[in-house]
Amino acid sequence: MDADNDPYSGIYLRNFAWMSAVDRVYYRFVYYGTTVELICGDWGEAVGPYANRRWHLVTPLDGPAKGQVGYIADRYLNTPNSANQPTPGEPECWQD
Repeated sequence: MDADNDPYSGIYLRNFAWMSAVDRVYYRFVYYGTTVELICGDWGEAVGPYANRRWHLVTPLDGPAKGQVGYIADRYLNTPNSANQPTPGEPECWQD
């Protein structure tokens, strides 16, 4: 995590694919450097200088949010895709 090297120590998991859909409680906080498991990809609110609309439903593998499930904007993850491109091999959240 922390693909954009911002000055904060982490980010809260979001309930949906937009920044304001957040519960700012400790057990939903993901520190930068945490490994997360990608569950699926989705489209949502544009985030960052490239207006990246890709989001990921994830579960953190350690830290206070371990085992929680929530959305993180692609901007904050070290994924191999470019802005506004699906991550190779990641299923879409809306598919069965």
